[in-house]
Amino acid sequence: MLLEEKEFEHLLIRVEKSGSSWLVLIDDEEFSSKTLKIPIEDMQNYFKDNLRLYNYFESMINLVSLMCLQRNYKGINYLFEMYPIDFAIDCFLNMKISYKMRSNFAKMLISVHIDKDPLEKINVPILTRVWQEII
Repeated sequence: MLLEEKEFEHLLIRVEKSGSSWLVLIDDEEFSSKTLKIPIEDMQNYFKDNLRLYNYFESMINLVSLMCLQRNYKGINYLFEMYPIDFAIDCFLNMKISYKMRSNFAKMLISVHIDKDPLEKINVPILTRVWQEII
């Protein structure tokens, strides 16, 4: 029995752009029915008492990069829209984010956005000749 893609969508943490910053959207069903919107730069400080959610997000970004390794197009096509290239680049270059998180964003950037197109054969003209071929 194949599982539907939508069954696991609630496990992924969503992001959205707000001005020049990216917000992490967390559904807070334990305490209220609100959605928390936390700037990605402040996530570690926001969860300093309980790093469980921060570690979950860090592991999720790493898992996203691992799911898209070796050009897994089904995963790439789904996650390409959920985590846009601007998000990955902005987070990778943001000095306020920890090095471990930034390395996970770099892996995600490579596997989801860069290494996704099929390789094309390039015909390079041979501009040198061997004397034996000329005669």
